[in-house]
Formats: sequence, structure tokens, C-alpha cells
Amino acid sequence: MAFEPELAESLLHRGFSRRQLGRIASLLTAGATFPFYNEFAMAQEAQQRRGGARRAVDPDAVRINQNENPMGPCKEGLEAIMKVAPHGWRYSPGNEQGELVNAIAETEDIKPECISVFAGSSDPLNRVMCAFTSPTQSWTMANPGYGGGAPAFIGSKLTRVPLRADYAHDGEAMIKADPTAGAYYVCNPNNQTGSVTPR
Repeated sequence: MAFEPELAESLLHRGFSRRQLGRIASLLTAGATFPFYNEFAMAQEAQQRRGGARRAVDPDAVRINQNENPMGPCKEGLEAIMKVAPHGWRYSPGNEQGELVNAIAETEDIKPECISVFAGSSDPLNRVMCAFTSPTQSWTMANPGYGGGAPAFIGSKLTRVPLRADYAHDGEAMIKADPTAGAYYVCNPNNQTGSVTPR
């Protein structure tokens, strides 16, 4: 991926090095199919760059950072998979994505053109992180929480703020920790603890 000159200049002005521009380009063009694209892989890669060793994962481990269900898919889920499996070689053989967008739009009472569909949250979160953070403008997030691997991967500043005693995000503490952050990441319910942050 080659950046338009104006975008490259903007990223350099925000404090990214040319090497970091390469990491941003690889992150934005990777797609969910590449093994280094997920949060766990990026966190391990960033740890390796700091001199740490990659951790081996037991094949029987339940990896909560991968949102795995130790019980496997439910009966209805398996039936739905079997129903669409014969069309697995096609990209949206019907108008499934359009139907999904229209159903969300109707349920949430918003315009369909305001909805983007992604295969998981990594892609849109990485786009937000690349657009709004830099070595000087942080990705501010809860601790514990997942989401720090991508900023470390591209060299953005990362600020972690402890959850409150009730395990909710502490919005005021997040803003106080970095008033000029590029983005404040609130995962609700929090992915690690499963705790909900009320409005």
C-alpha cells in the first residue's frame, strides 16, 4: 500500500517515522485473514521487538482474548452454518449483507448508509487507531483490557487506566490521564472482565 503524499506527510507530521508508516500500511491492508493481524499476534510481535520471547499457547487452552466459547457452537448455529456452507465459495450470493444492514438500520432507527459491516472488531478499531493516534496522541484504554497491541505495533503512544473498583471504565480518569489523547477506547462490556460500564 502506498500512501498519498498528503497522507504520508500528515502521518510524519504527527510524529510517525517512515518505518512506522510501513507498519501502518501493513496493518491497514492486512485484512483479518493474516495471522499477524489479530491483537494477540501484534502484542506478541511488539513484545519481541522489546526483547521479550513469544509465549507458546497450549492447544487445549481456552483463550479468552479470542472470544472462544469452550462449549462450541450451539445447535442453531451449526444448523445455520450447514444452511450456508454450500454457498461458501461465493461472496454474498444473495443480498445477505444488505439485509443485515437494513435490519440494523431499522432496529436502531438510523440510515443504512451510516452502517459499515466488518468481520469482527479488529479492522474498524485499527482504522480508528491509525486515524487518530500517533507517537504523541495516545490510544487511552482500560487496564485490564485488550487493544494495546496495535498501538504498540505502529508506535503510537499507549495510555492504560485502571478500571474502577466495580470494574467499570473510569472515563474521568481516562481523560485526566491524557487530556489530549487521540482516542479513548471504551469496550463495553469490557473484554477481559465482562463488566459493563453504565452510561
